Amino acid sequence: QYFSVLNNDSEYGLSLLILNLATGARPVTDMYGERRSYDPRLAVMLLTDKEARDCSAARLVPLPPLALAQLQALDDHLAQLAMSRTPGLQAAAAAAQAARDNQRPMLFWLERDDGADCSALWQVAPITVQSMCDHFDTLLPLPANWHRHALRSELLACAVPTHLINAMLGHEEMGQEFGHPFSGDALQSLRTLAPLIQTWLEKLGLTALAGWGRR
Repeated sequence: QYFSVLNNDSEYGLSLLILNLATGARPVTDMYGERRSYDPRLAVMLLTDKEARDCSAARLVPLPPLALAQLQALDDHLAQLAMSRTPGLQAAAAAAQAARDNQRPMLFWLERDDGADCSALWQVAPITVQSMCDHFDTLLPLPANWHRHALRSELLACAVPTHLINAMLGHEEMGQEFGHPFSGDALQSLRTLAPLIQTWLEKLGLTALAGWGRR
């Protein structure tokens, strides 16, 4: 059984779902990378969720306000968890501090090990496609990448140009990426997607979920 760094499974699953819908990230292991992968001042995130290539497969995606608020709440939570001296949470506290120091992915699950002694009751586990499926099946029993299709459909309904949707979802052909060194596209055009995504997330009734740092 998996547990999260938030207070329960459903809360962490929903916070991860918010990020998935806001960014359209592919469901791969540790899809959101390290804490430094996003910049709250510029409101962008660097995603590396594609197969390895000879050149960088990373792409910038704009972050709507809800995604920024959720990332800040998760960061606050990591700060509080890193200071925890609760028996059984030593591994979690160490992982939280490592995440804040950009030495490991910023998001992870905690897995309860009832066979361990009380000092190692909760063990750190990576976010994987299978673990996301296990959690989301109790919320929405859909394929792991359903949020990408939902986001694409919403952007199409908003008449967003196809090349911007492809840039958001990483669907460009090799050498034709939005962020390619020889690309003439401006980041500002990609930023126009953030308010559209924010409006959609609000229509869905989603709000940022606070961790220990905001309670």
